[in-house]
Amino acid sequence: MKPENGNAKLDERFLINIKGNDFVKYEGLLDLAHQKGLTKLHVEILQIPNEDNNGNMAICKAVAEAKDGSVFTDIGDANPKNTNTMVVEHILRIASTRAKARALRDFNNIGMTCLEELGEIDQTVATKPNNGGRKAGNNKAVKETSGKKSTKKKAEKQPKMSIAQKTAIENIAKRHKITMDTIEEMINDKYNTTLLKLTSFDAASLIQQLQSQAN
Repeated sequence: MKPENGNAKLDERFLINIKGNDFVKYEGLLDLAHQKGLTKLHVEILQIPNEDNNGNMAICKAVAEAKDGSVFTDIGDANPKNTNTMVVEHILRIASTRAKARALRDFNNIGMTCLEELGEIDQTVATKPNNGGRKAGNNKAVKETSGKKSTKKKAEKQPKMSIAQKTAIENIAKRHKITMDTIEEMINDKYNTTLLKLTSFDAASLIQQLQSQAN
């Protein structure tokens, strides 16, 4: 029997280190949650991936419930751009797993990122930038002037935010008492656009940012 008390412990075999960064496997989060008295883990599909309507973006919501009645909810998304190429055909299942992983991280009070939340590992794990020995300030002006243009080009190629994503953003803001004016300011600063003009990809990024800030 797994202990449902303070003796609950994350098994080290579920931890992995990649380029100096520690990650936890989903199965480890689930194992620890069962030790702590997990009674329910439910997933709701908020958006089914569709190439024409949402750029194959899947969004799921997970709800984890403890024996004492505590409830932990979070959202996970997956699309061809943030999913490992080996599992890109299983977008919906990846979104479901990511949602459960995020909910279980809150349930277990673990800030460490879950391995299954990553896309292509080499692209996701932070590494020191190679700027050829030049000082970072040398190309700062170029990046700042080209940022808005690249954002605009991306927006033209990507599908617009779905209704499910808009609802998810509004619900997160409401749950964590973030005003929509603040949301609009964040979107303008980061994406140089408005909420209603967000792309599906940027909306998913915003959802993750809001969830991370709330944790």
